[in-house]
Amino acid sequence: MLKSFQVKNFKQFKDLTLDLSRVRDYRFGEDLICHAPQGDLVKTAVVFGRNASGKSNLCLAIMDVTFHLSDSKVGMDKYDFYLNADSESKVATFCYHFYLNGEDIIYEYDKESVDKVVREVITVGNQIVIERNGKEVNFSPENADKYGFQSLQWDSFKEQPLSVLKFITRNVPLTKNNPLRQLMNFATHMLLFTRVDFGNAFISPAFKVEKLHDYICRNNLIDDFQKFLKNAAVNEEIVEKTNDQGERLLYFKHKKDIPMVSVASSGTQALLLQFYWLNEISRKTSKASFVFVDEYDAFYHYELAERIYTLMRKNCPVQCILTTHNTNLMSNKNGRPDTFLIITPDRVQSMADLTQREVRVGNNLEKLYMANEFNVK
Repeated sequence: MLKSFQVKNFKQFKDLTLDLSRVRDYRFGEDLICHAPQGDLVKTAVVFGRNASGKSNLCLAIMDVTFHLSDSKVGMDKYDFYLNADSESKVATFCYHFYLNGEDIIYEYDKESVDKVVREVITVGNQIVIERNGKEVNFSPENADKYGFQSLQWDSFKEQPLSVLKFITRNVPLTKNNPLRQLMNFATHMLLFTRVDFGNAFISPAFKVEKLHDYICRNNLIDDFQKFLKNAAVNEEIVEKTNDQGERLLYFKHKKDIPMVSVASSGTQALLLQFYWLNEISRKTSKASFVFVDEYDAFYHYELAERIYTLMRKNCPVQCILTTHNTNLMSNKNGRPDTFLIITPDRVQSMADLTQREVRVGNNLEKLYMANEFNVK
C-alpha cells in the first residue's frame, strides 16, 4: 500500500505531500481504513477540489512511476509540459513511501522528463539499499548479496538509459518476496482511469486496451451489466448483436433494437466504463495493486455518484483514491473526515487535519466546508 507521496516541481506543484497514514480513531467508517502492524492507512479516499486545484495532476504525479519502470506508453501524452513552469529547477522529484509485505520501502527519484530518470534512491526499512546518480551507482556488497543483485554486470547499465530498479529486475531472477521485486510489481500494477466523453482513458502497464462491448459479450456479462444498470435506475433491457463489420455490440431492446453506442447518455456510457473497471479490479485474478479514479462521477446525478462510490468502497480490494467536485459526498454517512481530502495547488490534506474543531459523526461536513471551516483558499 501507499503510505505517503511527495512531489516537487511537477506541472503545477512546487511541493505537495499526500499522507495516507494520518488516520484518526473514529468509530465509524472502519471499512475505509486498512489496519497494519506498523500503523493504520487510508484504504479508500476521496479528493475534493475546485477546478484547476490539481486533482488530475495529482493522479498523473502518482502514476509517473509506471513510465520509467515499464515499457508502456499509454497515457504518456498527458505528461507534456512536465516541469513546473515557474521553477528554475531542471528536474522533478518524486518520493513514494510504500508498505509492502510487512516492510517500509521508499523509492525516490529525479526526472528531467517522463521517461528520463537522472537520480534514484531505494530504501528498505531505514537502510539505503542502492543509490544512483546519473550513470554512477553505489551500493554495499552486503546489500548486493542480501537483495540478490550481486551478479549484475554494471558496465552494461552505463550504456542504457534505464531506471536502476528496472535494470535489476530485468536482469536478475529475484524471489517473489524480495523487496525490490515487491516494489517493481506494485508500481507497475497501479491503475488510473477516467471517463472521457465516449471513451476510456487509463494509465497502467498491467492492463490492455479493450473494446468494452466486446469484453462484456465475450465474458458472458450481459446479465450482470443489466443488473448493474437497473441498480443505477437505467431501466433498459440489453441484448447482444453483431454489426456488419463483425463487431459484437450491445443494444437496447425495443420493437426496433437501438445500438447502445449511438443513443446512450453520457451517464450510461460512464456506467459501462465503471462496470468494466469494477469487474476487472474485483476479480480474484485482478492485477491491480492501487486504483486512482479521476473525476469518477463527472457524468452522474448526485444520488448515482453516491451509489458508485459505495460500490467502489465495497468491491475494490486494493487501496483506492477517487477525485470529485461533488460536495454532496461530504457526509459522515459516506465516509469520515480522515478519508476526505481537500486539494489546492500547494497542499492536499484531510478534513480532520484542516480544522482545530473536533469533528464528530453528527457534524454536517458539507456545511462546514461551505463555511470555510477547512480554510480552502
